[in-house]
Parts: sequence; C-alpha cells; structure tokens
Amino acid sequence: MGLFGRKKKPKTSLDWFRYYARESYRSAEGALTSACGKSVSLAIKSTQAAKKSVGSIASMTVASGKAAHRSASSAMDAAGITGFHIFAVILCVLLIVAVKRKLEARRKARHLETYGEVEFPPIAPFSTRKTGRELAGSKLPLFFQECASRVGSIFQLRVPFWGGPMVVAVGEIDLAKEILKDATTKKAEKMYSSWASLVHGRPNILTSEGKPWKHSRKGISPAFATAHLDRMHKACRDKTEEWIKKRLDPMIRDNEDIDIAHEFLFLTTSIICKSAFEYRIKSREAEQVISDLEVATTEFMHNQAKDPMRASLLGSFIPSVRRAKQARRKLFQFATKMLLHYRKKPDEMRSQAKTIIGCIENSSRYASDADRVADLVMILFAGHGTTAHTLSWIFLELARNPKEARRLREALSGKDDTRAQQLLKDVLREGMRLRPVYATVAVRTLGRDWNLKHKNMVLPKGTCVIFPSSLLTRDGVEDAEDFEPMRWKAHPDKTFLSFSSGAHNCAGKGLALAEITWVLSRLCARYQFEVAEEGTPEYCVFWKCKGARLRCHKA
Repeated sequence: MGLFGRKKKPKTSLDWFRYYARESYRSAEGALTSACGKSVSLAIKSTQAAKKSVGSIASMTVASGKAAHRSASSAMDAAGITGFHIFAVILCVLLIVAVKRKLEARRKARHLETYGEVEFPPIAPFSTRKTGRELAGSKLPLFFQECASRVGSIFQLRVPFWGGPMVVAVGEIDLAKEILKDATTKKAEKMYSSWASLVHGRPNILTSEGKPWKHSRKGISPAFATAHLDRMHKACRDKTEEWIKKRLDPMIRDNEDIDIAHEFLFLTTSIICKSAFEYRIKSREAEQVISDLEVATTEFMHNQAKDPMRASLLGSFIPSVRRAKQARRKLFQFATKMLLHYRKKPDEMRSQAKTIIGCIENSSRYASDADRVADLVMILFAGHGTTAHTLSWIFLELARNPKEARRLREALSGKDDTRAQQLLKDVLREGMRLRPVYATVAVRTLGRDWNLKHKNMVLPKGTCVIFPSSLLTRDGVEDAEDFEPMRWKAHPDKTFLSFSSGAHNCAGKGLALAEITWVLSRLCARYQFEVAEEGTPEYCVFWKCKGARLRCHKA
C-alpha cells in the first residue's frame, strides 16, 4: 500500500508529517459531515415544531376570543346592559355630533351674514392644553415664533378660558401701531390680574385702566419731562461710577467672572432709587429688594398665572406661596420706608426738580398711602428689571461679537462724537430688537371691528389682542436672528415698539434710555468683555440670560 497505508508505517520526519496531515483531514471531514447532518435534521424538526406551534396559537386565539366574548356577555348581563343600552349610547353620540355640526353651520352662517367672505385669523396648530402650558412656560417668545412660522404673523390662540373672548396674536409692526394708538382700544385688565397681585390687587399705573390709571399717569408725568433729563443723567453717572469702583474693579482684580444679570439688577436698583425716589439705597437693602422682587414676581406673575389654584386659600399651604407673600410684605415695607424718608426731608434737601416720589406724594388723587406705595412698588419692579436685563443681553451679544464691540469702543474713544453717538444708538436698538425682555409689548381689548383687507381677515370687536415682542422685532428684518447693529444705517427711523405705543406707552422711557446709554458708553469705552459662561435663555416675567457670566478686563 502507499505511504499512508496500514501495513507500511512512516519512517522519516516528513513521512510522519504527511501521515498526521492526512489523518487530521479525514477527521475534520468526518466531523463536518456529521455536523451538517445533525443541523439539517434539527432544522427539519424545528420546522415541524413551528407548524404545530402556529396551529396551537391559532386554536388558542380562537378559543381566547370566544372566552372573551363569553366573559363580556356575562359582564354585560351581570351589569344589566342590554342591546337597548348600547343603541342608546350610539344614539347619544350621533346626536352630539349632529348638534355640533348644526352649531358650526349656524356660526358660519352668522359669520357670513356679519363679515361676508372675510375670515377670522387662522388658529395656531396647538391644543388648548399645550397652548396654556407654553403661555406659562419658560420659552414663551420662542413659542410665538413657532406659531408664526406655521400659520403667519397674525393668528388665534386656543387659550384655556371658557367663554372668554377670541385671543389673537398680532406680529405685524404697522398693524400693532395702529391698534395701540386707536382711541377705542383699551387695556385688558383681566389679563394683568396676576401682575396686580404684586400689590394686593390695588389700582396702579402698570395694570389699571380708566380713572385709576389716568390719575397715576397724570400724577407722575411731570417727573419724566425733558427738562429733567440732566438730573437723570447725573444720577446715572454717579451710581455707575460708584458701582464700578466698589464692585466691578474689585472683581476684575480678583479675576472673578461677572454674573451680569445680577450685577445690572443691583446697578439699576441703585439708579432708580436715587433718581426717581431720592433715596440712597444701601448694598444690603439693594440685595434684599432684588431677592424679594424675584421671589414675589415669580410666584404672583408667573406661577399663579400658570396655576390659579395657588392664589386660593389652598396656596397658604404651599411654602413658595408663603415665601412670596412674605417677600411682598417686605417690598411694601421698603416702599413705605422710602415714602416716609422723603416726607422727613427738609424742603431745602429735596430735589428742586420734580421726581417720581415727589409727584406721588403731592398728588391728591390717591385715596390713601397704600395706593401711593402700590405705585412705588410697581415702578420699582418695572424700572429695575427691564433695564437690567436689556443691558445683560446687549453686553452678552457684544461679548459674542468682538468685532462689533471693538468698533463701538474705537468710536467712543475717538473724536467724532456724532459717529460715536450714532453707533451707540444702533447697538442699543439692535440689542433691544434681538432680545426684547418682555414677551409681549401689551395686551389690549379691541373697541371696534378691524378689517384687514391685505390679509382678507377681520378682528371682531371685543377681541383680546396680544403683541408678541419676538414677532414685532423680526417683522420685515433680514437675518433677524443675527446681531448686526449696522443694519440700522439703512433704517434710522424704524422702531419696534420696545416701549409700547399710544396712551399706555412706557412713562419711564426717558429714564430707561438714560440708564442704558450711559452704562453702555461708560463700560464699552474702557473695558473688554469675554463670554465665560453662555447661560440659558429663560422666560419668567422677563426674558433673561440665566446663568450667563462674563470675564472683564480693562481695554
């Protein structure tokens, strides 16, 4: 036999290698054949088992269905439900559908008779529940933008107010100006009820309509006359320099990041107390006022608007509601302290110009000191928050855009005052356009029908109209999400209603612009800012850059 035969054994190393290779091949071939055979056999058995399982499952399903039917029938018999009851339920459903269609047909016929082919604004494609949640949420300006991107800049909102008026958002700047300036348009007081809770619901300059508002507005208007701008500017300069010396420069020396929102709240609180209330607030008092305003406004203007049950007696059992009431009490005590401090001043120590607190004290239209204090609290709230958060957003955008910051700094350090003032104004307007701190410019009730021929729409009398800031400031603007101060060169007279319009416009516009302009020019001319932490945009009474921190050093 051959080399690998049984009778002839291998002798050399090569023969032994060939022998083992041959035997290994035969062994592997046998194992492979055996494994394939077993696999095929196992596959056949698995297929047969699967067929049996499918048959069993089918029979079990049929049996389960029959059992379920028997169980349902037994349950219906036990509950006394008969075919008549089922028929009655179906009939009720059909009747409800028929009535709903009938009412819809009557509504359309009534609409056709009253307004013809002109339609109401389209409804935003969100449920009542989601709309209510978003209106009280932390991203409200973005919600308005999402609605507008889907149905246009004028739309209805499904609000959770049963039997209330139609609520329409208007995001067209020209139409908004017309409505706000119309004599028949009134402030929607009910929509401001949660804000009025900050002063126990008392009449005040911010939320009231009619005689109470007229009395407050007429009483303090002299304090904002152009003749008093120099006094306001001086107060801004003095308090800003004091803030730089005592707070900003020490933070720069210690290489600390700046919480811009908090620091500007501190600064604007100091400025408004000095310029409007003739009161030199201490650092400890300012920190307490900022804290109390944050706690009180978050609860009364935000949380209770989202959950009205918190305003009932049940709210007394909620710790955050109790803290808010305590904060409100402290704010009233502080405002009362400022009023008494002013009264104790000798005439020669009082400002010769008319100040807000002087106008409020001397007005005979207030029924009591409690009403005077209510206006002081509201002015303090509105004056410190809007200005501080506007400054925060502008400085954050300048830190994000160092080229724009450098252009402004060079202009402020140069000799061309006209160019510097114009560029400063453009930066201010662009910051307020891009990041308006209020979600809505105003909320108004229409006193007449408004026919929008260019839209083939009608806004009926009694409609509650809101004016979303995030839509108005983007109306007709290219690259609206970019910070571009130079865009204002082509549109020097364009406005976005940052201070509202009409009879109810912002009375403190002059003081606010004086504060922002001076602080912006003073800091941008001598300091450079870099972003340390971006923070998170959040809406809670104001649109805030929460957690944003800047690193500052001298230019």
